[in-house]
Amino acid sequence: MKFVSRKVDELGRIVLPIDFRNTLGLSDKSSVTLFLENGSIVVRPTETVCKVCGSLENVNTDVCVCASCIKKIKEL
Repeated sequence: MKFVSRKVDELGRIVLPIDFRNTLGLSDKSSVTLFLENGSIVVRPTETVCKVCGSLENVNTDVCVCASCIKKIKEL
């Protein structure tokens, strides 16, 4: 796992390293989703993240919900 240390500026911003952005396919107009997980801040591309559980796997891009959550919703 690669890691980089960054300072938070006076407005609470950080700069994502270019290699991280390239790996995730992020451009200067991309949207990301931030959430807390086990005491860490997780940053994921908004376009591919499940809006219910945060998963990146098997996400239906029309509704931004993964197959697992769709199955659970149907069972309700």
